[in-house]
Amino acid sequence: MLSGIPSQVNIADDILIGGSVEEHDAAQLQKVLSALTSNGITVNPDKCVFDVEEVLFVGLVFNKQGIKPDPKNVKNLQDASQPTIKVELRSFLGMAGFSERFIPNFASIVHPLRQQLKENIWAWDEKCQEAFTKLQASLSEFSLLHHYVIGHDTELVVDASITGLGAVLVQRASKTEAFHPVMYKSRSLKEIETRYSATEREALALCGELPPRVENFVMDVQEFEYEIVYRPGKTCIADYMSRHHVDRAGSSRVFEIKAAAESVVESGCCHALNEQGTVTVEDIRAEGERCEVYQRLVKAIKSGISDNDEDLKPYMVPEIKHDLSVVNGVVCRGSRVVVPIALQKTCCRIESPRTSRN
Repeated sequence: MLSGIPSQVNIADDILIGGSVEEHDAAQLQKVLSALTSNGITVNPDKCVFDVEEVLFVGLVFNKQGIKPDPKNVKNLQDASQPTIKVELRSFLGMAGFSERFIPNFASIVHPLRQQLKENIWAWDEKCQEAFTKLQASLSEFSLLHHYVIGHDTELVVDASITGLGAVLVQRASKTEAFHPVMYKSRSLKEIETRYSATEREALALCGELPPRVENFVMDVQEFEYEIVYRPGKTCIADYMSRHHVDRAGSSRVFEIKAAAESVVESGCCHALNEQGTVTVEDIRAEGERCEVYQRLVKAIKSGISDNDEDLKPYMVPEIKHDLSVVNGVVCRGSRVVVPIALQKTCCRIESPRTSRN
């Protein structure tokens, strides 16, 4: 019935009408009331609120500054009794999750409580009590997310860790004003994504979708006018969120990419020069698990940190480091396989840090 009427939104029988005083009173309000009348629907004046600068709608408070939590939801969270069984804990987390957008570091705070739901035996310990108390104190009726405004200075701050991605959208009205938060987002990495190199994970945080190689990211971002700025973790507001992300998977083409990566590893296996036969992926993976240096290399690729390991320095030079990835426990440089030292003498396609790219 209200379809096509501008500056209004409705959920069931809750109707919200916005705009300037002239637009609201002379146009939108009249159109909404006329549409309801023509369809035989009446409204109760006692349940209507007109000409206000702040309104409660679908559990949120909207005003010209931004969006705030409903004070009733804040009170319910703060007055909630301590859960004694999993059903009560799940209900409490559901109530808290509705206001997640207003709670900084929400995923980190509720982590012990989510872990408790996974346990077979109920064991409410000090960590659970601390998380419960902190969560109750973290939400305030003064919490505020600003509206997004087209044309204002906008920054998307992203970060990636070995376990997750974090992003914060911020804006400011002028160069002299501080940036304010508009939206927080974070998620955990999928299993295949945890094997990406540090460079690939950072690109994934920026683009949200990972092509087979980093070079393809350039194609993905060409439609935008942007400036990429490096910020150390201690000054990056998305740094914490990437390390304490919400437990929600992404929507990248993970299965397609995983299949392609595994195909590269399978086809890149080395054939023996002697009569011992073929070196298989299983041989490389098994020998890699036994090789301490190989395992340190795997860890360094996943974390992006080599801790000045002398054995890994040849792999950490820029022209090699950014090409390294881990696929099913096997280290790859581009489409080639990095072979553990013990197997290199039996392989004809050896990849070491000093191997020519040709």
